[in-house]
Amino acid sequence: MHQLTPHHFAEHLTRKVLEVSSVGKIWLLGIIRAEQQTNTIFCKPPAWGYDAHYFIMVLCSATNGITTKLMEEKIEEKFRNSVPVTAIAVQMEEFVGWLNEGHPFAVTVQKEVEVLYEAEDTVLPKPASVDENARQQSCFQWYNHGVNQVQEFVAGADLYRLRQQNKMAAFMLHQAAEHGLRTFLKIKTGYHVNTHNINRLVRLCSLVCNKLPAIFSTTNEKDARLFQQLQKAYIDARYNPAYNIHVDDLLALANKINAMKNLLSEYVDANRIPVKFN
Repeated sequence: MHQLTPHHFAEHLTRKVLEVSSVGKIWLLGIIRAEQQTNTIFCKPPAWGYDAHYFIMVLCSATNGITTKLMEEKIEEKFRNSVPVTAIAVQMEEFVGWLNEGHPFAVTVQKEVEVLYEAEDTVLPKPASVDENARQQSCFQWYNHGVNQVQEFVAGADLYRLRQQNKMAAFMLHQAAEHGLRTFLKIKTGYHVNTHNINRLVRLCSLVCNKLPAIFSTTNEKDARLFQQLQKAYIDARYNPAYNIHVDDLLALANKINAMKNLLSEYVDANRIPVKFN
């Protein structure tokens, strides 16, 4: 488990979340730690770290009529000007159902994750055991479906690129990235996220693989521009006549998606998940 947030930040985080809606429980899923080091001829101290990003899960006891997706957005907006937060919001009834059926994501959260806040009236059932054989079979199915989707969308992007339909090629690459990232998260945690937002998917996947954010990096101007081209491709490539992307950018994005696919294969191999390669 990552280092816990300081007590004062836990209180601050809880207060901000409760401004959005009533919640039954808040868990700290993880922290991204960053390092800084001053290294000059006059100053050579050891590197020091700081908390750069928090991941939380919120159990919704009431949503005041808003969806969990909108609630996640509202919570994250609360921390836009401080330490960034990525939030997963789940309805109480749905989470209880997951616990009763031995859902691997819910069981892991309930048993192993640090609790930041719990309402006095929150009562959760003892989680059922995870059926590891069923989980392995599910991983088999998720992997084969996900990798097949990635391969087919990349093939579609290649065809559109050769036909000089760069916008549609970009849309195909967006779909390849989306399905690959979603598969990564599903295999590792059992959690399924239904979003077309590549930025959010990359953030969530950094919970399970610290190499993925580097593939979709935005630390320099070129990578940031490429990422924006990919992020916008889901809507703009189909509906915005002003959207444009150069063939070199398509090739660069395809390389990133292939690197993501290779990471997914490496994870499957390392964990001996019995998959059938298409």
